[in-house]
Amino acid sequence: MHNKSLFGNYFSPLDRMFSRLHILIYKHLRWRAIFLSLLLVSAVFIFFSDDLKISSNYFILIPLFVSGMAYGLPGGLIAGILALPFNLLLFYIIGHPDYAPASLTIPEIFGISVGMIVGYLSDYFRKLNSEIKRREKTEKQLRELVAEKELLLKEINHRVRNNLGIISSIIQLQSNRVENPQFREEYRKLKLRIRSISLVHEQLYMENQPELLDIRNYLETLTGNLLDSYDETQIKFIFRKPVEPMILSSTRMLDLGLIVQEVIINSFKYAFPEHSEGTLSLDLNRKGDQYIIVIEDSGPGFSKNEIHPGLGTKLIQSLSSSLEGSYSWSSSNGCRFILTFPV
Repeated sequence: MHNKSLFGNYFSPLDRMFSRLHILIYKHLRWRAIFLSLLLVSAVFIFFSDDLKISSNYFILIPLFVSGMAYGLPGGLIAGILALPFNLLLFYIIGHPDYAPASLTIPEIFGISVGMIVGYLSDYFRKLNSEIKRREKTEKQLRELVAEKELLLKEINHRVRNNLGIISSIIQLQSNRVENPQFREEYRKLKLRIRSISLVHEQLYMENQPELLDIRNYLETLTGNLLDSYDETQIKFIFRKPVEPMILSSTRMLDLGLIVQEVIINSFKYAFPEHSEGTLSLDLNRKGDQYIIVIEDSGPGFSKNEIHPGLGTKLIQSLSSSLEGSYSWSSSNGCRFILTFPV
């Protein structure tokens, strides 16, 4: 990953250009860059001093900048101290000591100041580049860890799904050995509950999501499996869902799936006995920060006294509490179940 991708919002192209120039001089061309800059200044003094005269002094800034970039604050400080003596030596060599500045104190202070500033900035750039490399390395490690975690989660979901499938098969084999119809029905309910749990892990595995699922897709698959399992070809099933995704964590999705399954199984048993015809609907909605699930059938309904605290009812109570939600039953031209829980 390039520096631009990490820090593009903070550094301009000019910043990156100076940073690359600093790295080039600091890491690869230290003493050579200083030697070339001194050679360039000497050439200017020798060949152009007659035209530039005292202005030749300004070219000493070149080795000041290069020394500061090459060796940081110590290099800039030393170059700043030696800049004026080097200038005076060159003027003496070319036979023009009169080109020296009238005041020696001010150029010396100026040279030291510039050298220290450039050296400090050089050290700052070096630290900045080190920090960038450290963050790049850290980001790479974090990406690798996240990828590894996602792969492990995917593998775990795959194995859990397979193990639940094996358990379901064992239950099916055991139920085939039982003649009692009531026991066989309880075995089928148990198998469906396991299938509801397995479906969450299956969708997590297939959609490559770490822990989030869409309620719409999950319940659509779940209800389809239930209809196939009970062979309810006479029932007209209506599934209504919003256009927007309804996202829920995998843990809460397990609770929701078991609740919906228990309610639908209850409708199969009481609203449509002996494969009678009818309509069953499932509505998904979101109102503010609440999800609303409505399950309604066209059966004969029930009275409050007919609700028995069996395992299914206890499951609904417990799982609704786990969802931090509330539910209600009503009976008017059929049975209506409403579950509300926070997003």
